[in-house]
Amino acid sequence: MNSDRNLCRRLLFFLEKKAHLVTTISVLVILGVTLLPFDFSIPYNLSFRYIFSTFQQSTNLNDFVVNIFLFIPFGLGLAAFLSPRVNAKYKVTTLVFLVSLCLTLTVELCQIFLISRNSTLSDVLANSSGGLLGGIIFFWFKNFNQQLSHKLLFFNKFNVPFIRLQSLTIFWLLYFFLMTFMLLTVQDSTKLSNWDPKFHLMIGNETLGDRPWLGKVSSLCITKNALDPQQIKQLLPTNKFCKTLTNQPENLITAYLFNDSQLTYSDLTNNLSNLDNQRKSRTPASNTAIEVNSKHWLQTTSPATKLTEEIQNSSQFTIFTKIATANFQQEGPARIVSLSYDHLWRNFTISQWRDALIFRVRMPLTGTNGKKPEIRINNFFTDTEFHQLAIAYNGLRLKFYLDNVNNVKSLYLGSEAALFWTVFSTIAEKMPLNVDSNLFYVLLYYIVIFAPLGIFWGLIFKRLRTRLLGLSILIITGLILPPSIVEAIIINSSIRSWSWSFLVLGITVLTISFLLTIGRRLKNNAKISPKI
Repeated sequence: MNSDRNLCRRLLFFLEKKAHLVTTISVLVILGVTLLPFDFSIPYNLSFRYIFSTFQQSTNLNDFVVNIFLFIPFGLGLAAFLSPRVNAKYKVTTLVFLVSLCLTLTVELCQIFLISRNSTLSDVLANSSGGLLGGIIFFWFKNFNQQLSHKLLFFNKFNVPFIRLQSLTIFWLLYFFLMTFMLLTVQDSTKLSNWDPKFHLMIGNETLGDRPWLGKVSSLCITKNALDPQQIKQLLPTNKFCKTLTNQPENLITAYLFNDSQLTYSDLTNNLSNLDNQRKSRTPASNTAIEVNSKHWLQTTSPATKLTEEIQNSSQFTIFTKIATANFQQEGPARIVSLSYDHLWRNFTISQWRDALIFRVRMPLTGTNGKKPEIRINNFFTDTEFHQLAIAYNGLRLKFYLDNVNNVKSLYLGSEAALFWTVFSTIAEKMPLNVDSNLFYVLLYYIVIFAPLGIFWGLIFKRLRTRLLGLSILIITGLILPPSIVEAIIINSSIRSWSWSFLVLGITVLTISFLLTIGRRLKNNAKISPKI
């Protein structure tokens, strides 16, 4: 117990000595979690009334709890920093609470300028309470470190002599089996199995008329499979992809052309009902497109059951449309094409928020609103000219083609992505997926899976006492075998083929975390057997 007490004292000494570092890192983490993806813009209707109204939005219990835990490290570090400088404990805790309150108010005000974030009073309460709780924990730990030592020792990755080799091995195996099990359980999370066949297809709005889009639509067609780049390359330049697809009816589900002013528009495939104008007046149109706005939008007379069932069975689709926006400041998001019931229930929606294209697609992972997370392409609407858009999903990757096959943006949605957004579902709705950051997301997924394995393997290695050959074999086995098993599990449970790049990425993340854990404590000449 003396060694435990000494280690606990060393932890307390480290916390007080490095309090400024702990506080700084906590602030950076808070800013990263709450303000990503940092795409700030000034709302066109910015006013004190607008700011006040944003704080009236509600939050859920999960977000409230997560926000409390998010600020605990900040309160802990700040209390450790202030403690030597302020004598009274109640003064320190009061200062911690006030600084936490100022920080969270700053964050919430910054979120007003983020189109993907919501500011709420409950967040202010949760964050400031988390900071206060962190300060209380610091003094609790300072006064009763002997009782708390056993709970905190697990987090010491430098040298934990009383955690036996056998226990660490069990932890490593448990985490590895947990990760592989979760990868198996989420393999269907990115399928389109939960689409609802009762939803109508709409162009320019939602059913209730509360999400209007101002712009023009020339055509819309949808297939039940994901066309490959070569097929799309042949279709996009023709400027008549819907007409071309009608000559290949085996995969085409629906096709509408809007080239004159009518009260109703029929599906060229006869699979869906007519698209009727919801104001029972002729939609403004030119020779090549119709105009939609808050007074004119289209909706099928009956649910798009055939469309939903075909895509539900294949879990693939390709959506072609030709559109032109009339306003760069549209919010809502404003619905361009939507297969939905209202603003909360949908199968898919193509929409606009200012200059960004927002795409929501329903699957077990993203929920009934397709928003956990939603997909975003920034700077998509940069002019009022017509642009051809193709969105292809093959159950693994979502690709967006703009005007030609070379202008493509891709987003990976494999089992690794499903696992990450399932574990971190509380932040999924607040952090839309930016297709320009696909590599960052993939790296994030692999860090979550393999970094803990590398840390555990490093702790195990530091306690091994064996010959150099045995150490080398163990290192290679521990760093190569887990990523290989994970890769095999993923390709067997999805349509993805074996990927050497993903395998190398897993090995790299595992190796880096392993090396950071063992530090400089590697002993090549030890010959003592491990103590179990």
